[in-house]
Amino acid sequence: MKKLFIISVCFMFLTSVAIAGPGHDHGAPGESAGGPLDEIELTEAMIKNLGVQTSQATLQDVARTIDLNGNVEYLPERQAIISSKAEGSVAQIFVNSGERVNKGDPVLEIQPRLVGNPVITLAAPLSGFVIEQNIVQGEAVSPEEILMRIADISQVLVRGQAFEDLQQAGIRAGQKVTVTTPSFAGVLFQGTVQRVDATLSAGSRARGIIALVDNPQGQLLANMQAMLAVQTGDQNMALVVPQRAILGDLGNYFLYVREDNHFYRRDLVLGQKFGSLREIIEGVLPDEHVVTIGNYQLQFVTPPKDGGAEDDHGHDH
Repeated sequence: MKKLFIISVCFMFLTSVAIAGPGHDHGAPGESAGGPLDEIELTEAMIKNLGVQTSQATLQDVARTIDLNGNVEYLPERQAIISSKAEGSVAQIFVNSGERVNKGDPVLEIQPRLVGNPVITLAAPLSGFVIEQNIVQGEAVSPEEILMRIADISQVLVRGQAFEDLQQAGIRAGQKVTVTTPSFAGVLFQGTVQRVDATLSAGSRARGIIALVDNPQGQLLANMQAMLAVQTGDQNMALVVPQRAILGDLGNYFLYVREDNHFYRRDLVLGQKFGSLREIIEGVLPDEHVVTIGNYQLQFVTPPKDGGAEDDHGHDH
């Protein structure tokens, strides 16, 4: 393990870069004489400035998953159209786009064109949110027009795309699904595969995977990007960490383990991916705290030069 050091200068990426005079080679940022640093000690202030967060490596019952990119859609059978039964004009609007209504609540009043006919009150046929509003007060309307659309979004569809290399992956209706989205980092939405398209799309040659997902807080909205993790295997015990803790590529993977104010770089042998979690074969022990936020910046830490601000040539940089 390389020499333990205490960093004296900390800025956004924790790089400590000396400004060299002509003819001096100070090496690549983020490396000591033997490569990236294996051990780092930070002050509490530095840790706070970095916003370092950790998560425990845990032994869990996990199942093999396949990740698919997807988009959120509202269920067609949980939507309702509001239209007038007669020609007339909009007399009053009780709710507007984005507002919640309960079944039976008045949403519009229509003044019929024929003089003497009573005002028509249109009510919400289901509970949900107004997702479309196509009229303003006083506007003339006719029976064929869609005036409003209401949707119950307590459950949504998430449509993923499985390309040809995944066709034999064993995705089928009834499998469990975990959905994540960049809009709500760390929030997991649960559901099941509702159906698998029987054809490939002509353009992408991908097969649609449609999952029914619980959305009790109404956080998932139509057209929102999402990631589906489809559970395709049986559950087995594995040591896992959050995927975001892992750095590197091309088989050279590592992460940082925190012990008090010390951070240790650990090379990894990875196993299977389980949604937002990754199996660790070698490199981490159960209950160790791995860095999930601030880990990228730790790569660029460099040790101070011996002698502080002066080098062996006896002059300032």
